[in-house]
Amino acid sequence: MSRIKAGLHWLAVWLLLVLLVGSCGAFFLWSLEAVTAQRLAHPWLLWLLPLAGGLVSWVYWRWGGEVEAGHHLLLRKADEGAPVASKPVPLRMLPLILGGTLVSHLFGASVGREGTALQMGGAVADQLRLGRVWTAMDRRRLMLMGISAGFGAVFGTPWAAAIFALEIAYRRRFEGLTLIACLLSAWGADQVAQAWGATHPHEAVHLFGSWTVWLWGQLLVAALGFGLFARLFLLACQGLAGWMQRSIHFPPLRPVLGGSLLVLLVMTLGGEAYLGLSLPLLSAAFDQTLPWWDSLGKFGLTLLSLGSSFKGGEVTPLFVMGATLGNSFAQWMALPVSAMAALGLVGVFAAATRTPWASSVLAIELFGLDIALFALFVCWIACWVAGRRGLYTPKT
Repeated sequence: MSRIKAGLHWLAVWLLLVLLVGSCGAFFLWSLEAVTAQRLAHPWLLWLLPLAGGLVSWVYWRWGGEVEAGHHLLLRKADEGAPVASKPVPLRMLPLILGGTLVSHLFGASVGREGTALQMGGAVADQLRLGRVWTAMDRRRLMLMGISAGFGAVFGTPWAAAIFALEIAYRRRFEGLTLIACLLSAWGADQVAQAWGATHPHEAVHLFGSWTVWLWGQLLVAALGFGLFARLFLLACQGLAGWMQRSIHFPPLRPVLGGSLLVLLVMTLGGEAYLGLSLPLLSAAFDQTLPWWDSLGKFGLTLLSLGSSFKGGEVTPLFVMGATLGNSFAQWMALPVSAMAALGLVGVFAAATRTPWASSVLAIELFGLDIALFALFVCWIACWVAGRRGLYTPKT
């Protein structure tokens, strides 16, 4: 009887989780489209980016408290040693990260959306510890279910979402039951988001005609390039953020400075295509040849945005950087543009986040089973090159 009651309790928690996180994800995607449309219709909004970023940073500085740590707070709470009786993740994380990300996109910061999705899912999940005695394992599993649900609702890739949550939380072990719970949560939240009208467009990919030693040699070179690019991005972000924290002690001034420099660069050198999510640029990387500097342009504006504390995420910018870099490799190596863009997308993402398994599965969900072996090869080599520390490695 106790097992039946526990099962029914988990079922109720799961239903609440997928309904809440899936609905939040759908609202978030709809809101992103709305604010992006406003920015494109009113280019003058970019001039207000420094002021908007400073205001959001001031709100976090004044009321954010521990939620300023973002996904690092979620992973600490999900850690095996986290006391079950400790306070849940503050629910204010949800409106703060949602509002902050929408402001970033409205005024043109080059940020993503996965950070918001993970924090929304984790914040909601940790509020659902109701009606029974929870163990540390239960709390950790619930938190990872929330992270998976957030990722699945926003990206529409439930298998990758589930493996991603486990891969960033566990480094030396694997829990089958937690994987199943995360997969069901990601799938359920994605279904709820789709029921609200959320869509997840996928790009068509034309793979290589034949497997040759020369082809695998070219892919090895590309994988090394993806890994080095991701490592450079991580080091640059850490370096800029560290310099900002050491040099500017009043947090709201950091996005004012970074945002002002971003506006200056865009107005003098161009680069409107690198603002926001840059989804048109991402799509173009799969069906046309692009200038080699597109990956560097997105790199620079994303570095300024994230390094100066604008709210959002890193994943979609990494997708864009990886796809455009893969596009450049395709031109240099005379390989199919769409195939190399796909491998660049998952390769740079894998290297920056230290999630080779999730990234390989992501490639399969986005581009089909035929890409599996190529994705595994590229993702693991890129991860090896990038080193042991990634975006989700715990801060020391």
